[in-house]
Amino acid sequence: MLHKTLYLTLLFVLSLLVPVFSQEPAKPPGEIRMTAEKLTYDDKKKFVRLINNVKVTYGEAVMTSARAEFNGVTKVGHFTGGVKLWQPGNVIYGDRMDAFYNEKKVLISGHVRALMEEGTAPRKGEQAPPPAKEQKSDEGTVIMTCEEIEFFWESRDGEARRNVKVWRKEKTAYADVVHYSHSASLITMTGNVRFERGPKDWMISPEAYFDLKTETFVARGGVESNVELTSAPKKPEKKATLEEERIMSPLLSPVEEEVFIREVPQQFKSEREEHIEKLPGTPLP
Repeated sequence: MLHKTLYLTLLFVLSLLVPVFSQEPAKPPGEIRMTAEKLTYDDKKKFVRLINNVKVTYGEAVMTSARAEFNGVTKVGHFTGGVKLWQPGNVIYGDRMDAFYNEKKVLISGHVRALMEEGTAPRKGEQAPPPAKEQKSDEGTVIMTCEEIEFFWESRDGEARRNVKVWRKEKTAYADVVHYSHSASLITMTGNVRFERGPKDWMISPEAYFDLKTETFVARGGVESNVELTSAPKKPEKKATLEEERIMSPLLSPVEEEVFIREVPQQFKSEREEHIEKLPGTPLP
């Protein structure tokens, strides 16, 4: 059993797994850091096997699983057993994961669950977002389940396939294929699309788009929908005050006048005393 934490040397990492991702000659190549309970390396085949508590880190992307294998010739890694891809703003779970380091993408399959937060990473040409405490809470989160997802960890774009279900705030959508574009804040759905905001508020179509910035849903091609119409709630009737009743009904009995004067503010009392004195048999309050 090797030491629990295995740090591969930079020379080994560069020769076996990692191509030079940058086209700038002055910029050094990237690194992959691996940790596991056990490592087996075949020098002839350039093949690495990691067992138990596997963690592979490349830049901001962190991949974990129970087991993993890496082919140093094809630059492809295979992860099995409770796999997870994590990076700021995104996390994807599944049963299996293939990592293609030349293409900077993963293919995760089997009971896939993905969570993608809007506003947590800068888009191309944009500045980095403000600290979390300064971000708006209505930027929202996209939650997705499916059988398979292809995700590019650099561009943060992905495509979910088979039995796809998407949640966004109080909205739910179903489709055969869903493409998520981080740069455009757009979700594109194709094949048996159904969009719901409640059991009686839904829309079905072959194709649809959902703009995450404007919260706009657009369906195309043989659209069918059902909208629940609700009447506006009635405003509660406002009970008139004593002063308003006095204005609406100026002719009050002496007893009503007395009650009215006792209820109104003190500044109104002096204005009414002269009138009350003229009413026979009615004492001043």
